[in-house]
Amino acid sequence: MGVCLLYWLLRTLNEFNKNDYGRCLELMEYSRRDDVLKRRHIESRNMSVFGEWIVKNELSKKFNIPIEKITLLRTERSKPYAKDIPINFSISHSYDTLAVAFSEKQIGVDIEIIKPLKTDITKRLCTQKDLEFLAVANNEDEQLLRFYKIWTAKEAYFKMLGTGITNLKSISYNEINALHFLEEDCIITIVEE
Repeated sequence: MGVCLLYWLLRTLNEFNKNDYGRCLELMEYSRRDDVLKRRHIESRNMSVFGEWIVKNELSKKFNIPIEKITLLRTERSKPYAKDIPINFSISHSYDTLAVAFSEKQIGVDIEIIKPLKTDITKRLCTQKDLEFLAVANNEDEQLLRFYKIWTAKEAYFKMLGTGITNLKSISYNEINALHFLEEDCIITIVEE
């Protein structure tokens, strides 16, 4: 089975101007806009609006549809999709960096800024097989990168399924067919159906 990934984008919040922000809010479905504006953290609000703006712009270009005619909706479990447009996408952000992936198949993307961990979250995230994968790392830097591969692959996997991010220990990293990209201090992971 071949990869159907059409493409992925990496953007930062400073590429998003106030006019785009207001325009995107105007074009959002009322319930989605209400949900986004209720968020306490302004960064989360801004990145949600920015993510939708990127998706709408890309779909507008690809399908030659006016941006005003593109409606983004969410499934019962919050997986985004475009009404009446035959393409799948996934959005993720970490701090002020956003990743969006597009595919003909179901897709999930996750992005994380790679930084030292303050707590040992491996207990909540890793299966025994995952711990074995971490244990064979040659040094701490490689072990950290392996940990982020596990984490982002699992989050992207659940986004692809559209189930919401549930029990991260319910699947091992070696069971997920993930594509990893390293960009500066970020790891971007994409999982397709």
